[in-house]
Amino acid sequence: MNIRFLNVLCIAFFLGVLKDQYSGQPVQTSTGPSFEVATVKPYKPDLNADSTYSGGICRGINTNVPAGLPYQAPLGRCVYHNYSLAGLLAATFQTQNAFATVDQLVSGGPAWIYSDSFDIEGKAEDEKATTQRDLLFMMRNLLINGFQIKYHLEPTRMPAFKLVVNKGGHKLKVGSGTMTGIMHRDGSISATNADMDTLARSLSRSVGRIVLNETGLMGGYAFEMDEGTYSLESRLGLSLVSTQIDWERMVIDDAVRLIP
Repeated sequence: MNIRFLNVLCIAFFLGVLKDQYSGQPVQTSTGPSFEVATVKPYKPDLNADSTYSGGICRGINTNVPAGLPYQAPLGRCVYHNYSLAGLLAATFQTQNAFATVDQLVSGGPAWIYSDSFDIEGKAEDEKATTQRDLLFMMRNLLINGFQIKYHLEPTRMPAFKLVVNKGGHKLKVGSGTMTGIMHRDGSISATNADMDTLARSLSRSVGRIVLNETGLMGGYAFEMDEGTYSLESRLGLSLVSTQIDWERMVIDDAVRLIP
């Protein structure tokens, strides 16, 4: 691992992919496929900007990238802006059809992993052959090795929702144009061409639980609804059904705060 300090923290090194299972003992490093190059630096707000945002994406060959997002990434890269270390670690455990909150995925560790923000960018060696899953593993190892994180995975069972189509069928209209994200504005949710995975992730943020897309619907749709499950059922013909899911939480045992 090569670490170079400039005016801001800069980490550039070759990393390995995290294996899916561990024995539950604290882990610090792992080996396997890696970013060709990666940087992590403390976030510094732009005092001249009217507003700021926190977001990011790992764009693999199988990633659906909605247009209009304030954060984008070239193919084969992970780019995250203004994210806590806990938030970055949590992002590496997300799936295409489920979004979980940070506290559902990461716990323990020193307070600064939740309060300090970072910018991160990592580039795969072969951009045209790297999946989103590959990139997320690479980013996880970038963080584990760079911050010398020791952790273990803790099995947990948590409440969640399944997004399903009502018995009478859905009321969605087929979308048109470029695939987009979902707009939240003045108590309403709308999209011109968003898929159901994107809707499930958006609903997860609203209800504070993981929402699994089990609609079976493919492609993009246009819709508008008010916040709340009643509007979801009456206007879109979809429902949220309570369920329980088995999940793994990353418990941080130790991390090193790298400050130049």
